[in-house]
Amino acid sequence: MADEANLQLESALSTLLSITEKRGNLCKDLKRDIVDTVSTLRNMFVNMKNSAGEQMAKISVLESEVKKAKVELQERRAINLSAREPPSKDGSGITPAAGVKQVLPLPGGAKRFYSEVTSESIEKRYKIMVKLKSSQSPETIKSILKWQINLTEMKVGIKSLMLLRDGWVLIEVGSVDETNLLSAKINTKCGEVLEANVPKL
Repeated sequence: MADEANLQLESALSTLLSITEKRGNLCKDLKRDIVDTVSTLRNMFVNMKNSAGEQMAKISVLESEVKKAKVELQERRAINLSAREPPSKDGSGITPAAGVKQVLPLPGGAKRFYSEVTSESIEKRYKIMVKLKSSQSPETIKSILKWQINLTEMKVGIKSLMLLRDGWVLIEVGSVDETNLLSAKINTKCGEVLEANVPKL
């Protein structure tokens, strides 16, 4: 199709040039203008052809890069899928020990067995329930505890302090010793106003 367009353009330009040669009564300036215009058109067409060729070359390079990227992506997906597949049970691959459940793998991590997940230690918190002996809001318990008991002096670390609906305040600490120490301190120092209990299972 490009060759046909070239032929048509060349024939049109040749026709224009032949008109200037056949017609003797055309003035010299007009003949010169026609010849200059034809040469300009030829140059423009040649430049357009060259730039189109360069663009086609760039397009072919980009297409080959896209094909390579697609192939690499498919290979990576195949590798990821093969890594995620469970071990075969037909004896060809490694199988988990009998009676051991498998847990779904973490994203980007290795597979973990159910026994490993359940054996992990969970941070245990020990609780103290504190209530006002008079009918006041649980917020007053917090303020009384702040003013009456020095936790840094006792070396007790409170993990959390929650206000419950029934007027109790739940204090969580890190060990049994801390619960005993803190509840005894609350009962001795604030026993007239507060009541501290250590819930037992």
